[in-house]
Amino acid sequence: MGDYLGVTQSLRARISRVGEHLRVLAEYDVEELERLNTVVLELNREYANAQVELAQTNLKLHQREAQILEAAMADQLTGVGNRHRLEQALALEVERAERTGEPMAAFMADLDHFKQVNDEYGHQAGDNVLAAFGQLLREQTRATDILARFGGEEFVVLLPHTGMAQAVAIAERTREALALLQIEPVPHPVTGSFGVAVLAPGERAEGLIRRMDASLYAAKDAGRNRVVAS
Repeated sequence: MGDYLGVTQSLRARISRVGEHLRVLAEYDVEELERLNTVVLELNREYANAQVELAQTNLKLHQREAQILEAAMADQLTGVGNRHRLEQALALEVERAERTGEPMAAFMADLDHFKQVNDEYGHQAGDNVLAAFGQLLREQTRATDILARFGGEEFVVLLPHTGMAQAVAIAERTREALALLQIEPVPHPVTGSFGVAVLAPGERAEGLIRRMDASLYAAKDAGRNRVVAS
């Protein structure tokens, strides 16, 4: 039978005669209700399991997307960020510094006489030097700093919430550690020149890069293996 809501129900009835009238005594079919209840419980379990599987699939998909994005932003040889990662992070950090008023510094590093390393010891030796410097940068900087290979043997490190004195200290510490590093098969120390700059009020990313680059070339002109700030 169906009720006014259109829901079908199964009933069991007994019919008896009372005088001239028929009496219908109806009751629910308990066995069918139990069967329907079992079906509903099973459907609910299947639905819950499907929801769990869907959530796990979505999580794995998001994790995979994050891994792909991270790989697209990384320099595979050195393990630091690539040029695209630098451009993205620099735009964000410049905007953050403007909004908060916090200082932001950065330095550019260039490996001295890197072409000679390639020419004398081969490109694999050059790759070893680049990879070793990438590792050194990770060891000498903070978790909040952003490291990137700018191109060739040039690297840039963004230093959020950092003033000039601290930025120079980090660059100088990195320079000293590089000069002490032994990198096979290069028999002599590899040094680097560093240019440091602090974001000026109203300055854009391009201006900061230009000033770092100018400081870097001033370090090279002054004899290399040194830190120059502007």
